[in-house]
Amino acid sequence: MAETKRDGARTRGIGRNIVPLIALAVLMLVATVGIFTYVAYVDHNRLQWRLTAGQIERFSPELVSDALRAVTGQQDAAAQLQVKINVFESLLEKLEKGDPQTRTPAVKNDLRTHLEAVRFNWEQVRPGLENVIASGEAYAHVSSAGEVIVREVPEIIALSDEVVQQLVRAGASPAQSYLAQRQQFLVLRMKTAASELLRGEENASVALEKFGRDAALFERVLDAMLTGRGDPEVNRVDDPNAREKLRQVAVKYVAMRESVDVIMQNGPRILEASAAFQSIDELATGLIAAAGALQREATGEHDALFNVTIAGYVAAAGTLLAVILLGVVLVRDARRREEASREQNERNQQAILRLLDEMMNLA
Repeated sequence: MAETKRDGARTRGIGRNIVPLIALAVLMLVATVGIFTYVAYVDHNRLQWRLTAGQIERFSPELVSDALRAVTGQQDAAAQLQVKINVFESLLEKLEKGDPQTRTPAVKNDLRTHLEAVRFNWEQVRPGLENVIASGEAYAHVSSAGEVIVREVPEIIALSDEVVQQLVRAGASPAQSYLAQRQQFLVLRMKTAASELLRGEENASVALEKFGRDAALFERVLDAMLTGRGDPEVNRVDDPNAREKLRQVAVKYVAMRESVDVIMQNGPRILEASAAFQSIDELATGLIAAAGALQREATGEHDALFNVTIAGYVAAAGTLLAVILLGVVLVRDARRREEASREQNERNQQAILRLLDEMMNLA
């Protein structure tokens, strides 16, 4: 009887350990699922933020490069710059307001501070970029006009050279021959100045000024040589052959005159764009630096999940350990119950045998 009570006590002791182990296993499992769900959520957000920040960092210098291409008159550069401005703005808004498509919330904490720095620098750079884009049409007009000038100038120079030779043969004064020869240099300088203006070089304003001055001087001298009016220092050319060549020069210049007007009308707009690019080049340093800092912070935020992930693995290991302990306890409990049952059966059999012996003795 005493042995039965002891066996029952041992069985109840083991049974009391099962409930806490089950509770511990469930608790650790819930913690594991919760931690890894949180890690997956945060990791997704950090990854999206890091990818977006990486795109912002990559686009920052490209904006400056496209602006440079635009102010040097490269075809379609302004259109490509506009596309990148729109993309850059959308990337900033994804971080500022969140992205519904990827279910990513807006950035927070230190990442928000770095994003605000990028936004501040972007607002400084963007007006200059838009100024460059607005000059795209002016560049197109000047580029087309420049092509006309490049095409017409060689013929004008050749005809002007024939005028000089004819004047020399006709015995014209050295001053008149010099003025006729200077016409060649004037149109050549006009061609060079138009190219410098399109390239957006530092002396573009000087090039535009020279272009206008040379064009006005060329026209005045040409008109004076043909009509004898407009410039008291230039005499009318009387030689018939030279005059015929001058008329051919005038015809060629008329074909180029509209292009000269186009350059003079659109040149100031190009100068504004060139000045805007100088401002962009200076301010872009801050934008590029802020974008780099944003990317580094986004990468650091992503790496910060390492400790939380380790906690998840620890919780998973704890869950596994609790399950193993629970299994061990259950197995031991089953064995103890089996042993107790076997011992009880043996005692019952012995009691029956004793009872039979006593009955036989009584008989």
